Amino acid sequence: MSNDRASALAVLRHNVGFDVPELWVDYAIRHEFRRVKAVTVGRCPDCGGQPKRSLGQFVYYSTLVRLVECGACGLAWTNVRPDPAVLMQHFESAYKDEEYFLQARRAIFDQLVGRIERIAPLRGRVLDIGGAKGHLMHQVRTRRPDLALVVNDLSESATKYAAEHFGIPTITGDARAVYENGITYDVVVLSDVLYYEPEIAEMWSTLPKLMAPRGALVIRVPNKFHLLRASQLIRDFLKSQRQRATQANISFFNPEHLLLLSRRYLETRLRNLGFVDIECLPSPLLRSPSAVPKAAGDLLFQLAQFVNAVSCGRFVLTPSMLVCAKYR
Repeated sequence: MSNDRASALAVLRHNVGFDVPELWVDYAIRHEFRRVKAVTVGRCPDCGGQPKRSLGQFVYYSTLVRLVECGACGLAWTNVRPDPAVLMQHFESAYKDEEYFLQARRAIFDQLVGRIERIAPLRGRVLDIGGAKGHLMHQVRTRRPDLALVVNDLSESATKYAAEHFGIPTITGDARAVYENGITYDVVVLSDVLYYEPEIAEMWSTLPKLMAPRGALVIRVPNKFHLLRASQLIRDFLKSQRQRATQANISFFNPEHLLLLSRRYLETRLRNLGFVDIECLPSPLLRSPSAVPKAAGDLLFQLAQFVNAVSCGRFVLTPSMLVCAKYR
């Protein structure tokens, strides 16, 4: 046991984030910690500002990560990131099976397809950044066969699937790879992808270059900032100093995400880039295979749509939101 504790302590001292490694020895043994490479991100990855507060901490890949909020632009980011090779391995293995895309995300895709169908001009060009295996664009094509569709993704296996199974043109790589083609698009979709973007400032600077005049942008992101913040405040109030120091998860936050983008941050960022007519709308929940949770999710979405409409878009009550805008 003494050897186990000594080994765990050595791992904790090597890995990033554990300022007082002695507090974490038992936890490290239980969870079989191993040495990992990681880097700290001390400044805001968007504006370069300093963090003004912590929104909590969590353990991920044997490192202790803090979610911090920028005092200048309001972006929240994780201050420790695994080695890029680990992230690439994650993207190559993270894509779900067909059931996930065809069933669990059915209502989400229906909303996105309906929006794209309405806003895309005749014979327009549509780009799906982070479009995975192409299931969304495949559904768009069934409704709007006149559109020229492109799927972009970091994962080579995902873009290969989109090309081979759906016959959709693809671009493998990050936003730079898309921009290098020199083509602009009438609709650009970023559905559940922005919070994975390590170079968010570069993404924002590239985005206007991809937009055709009066082009439309469609973004889907989590909508849990205020819920997360309130939960953390309650936890800090109720827990002892030692319990706060050994916090290993953040309620309502997916540890795989690199960023937390609040509504205020997104609206401000888009306006500064030249986007107008910004709308924030409720987004459907993932569909449960069980009847009761599915019915509850559908009811919540309908209620959220009603509240959003009567409040003129002020309130978005669903766990994720759709942000739509036009490029000036």
